[in-house]
Amino acid sequence: MDGNLNAETNLDTPPPKQLTILGTIVLVGSLRILQGLGVSLPIALFFSGVLDLCVTYWIPPRSRVPFPRYALTTMLTLLGFIVAFWPSPELLRRLLPVELAYALPAFFFSLSLYAMPILQSGKRWHYEKDKQDISFVKWIIGCAVFSIIVGSVVMILGIVRRHW
Repeated sequence: MDGNLNAETNLDTPPPKQLTILGTIVLVGSLRILQGLGVSLPIALFFSGVLDLCVTYWIPPRSRVPFPRYALTTMLTLLGFIVAFWPSPELLRRLLPVELAYALPAFFFSLSLYAMPILQSGKRWHYEKDKQDISFVKWIIGCAVFSIIVGSVVMILGIVRRHW
């Protein structure tokens, strides 16, 4: 394997430290600049994430996934994250308890992540430590656990806020 960072290569190869550091600098720096210009946090996060992932795509070792497909799946993932954690809970808070208003979008967002590797490379690459495929049922269970954690954190933050 040549060490590329996508589904068609060795997934055990971690990204180079320089790439991780550069990605973090680009993300945090552009987020700070956009927020300094008065752009709201969700919009700044989306554009910073797109900029970060588009810049780091071109740094070797490069992905074999064509850039348009990579960019589309990246933007869909970022957009899904932002919609799941900003406007969706605010709309659902009127109908549901606040914990559930955050947990439901978190569940559906994490559930949608199962399809992203398939959309990006055309191949499935959900693996456990022993290289066994992670079944969709296990993925759903993981999504449920994640959404319970999100709901619990929202509940704890609500309690802390009321007492302070």
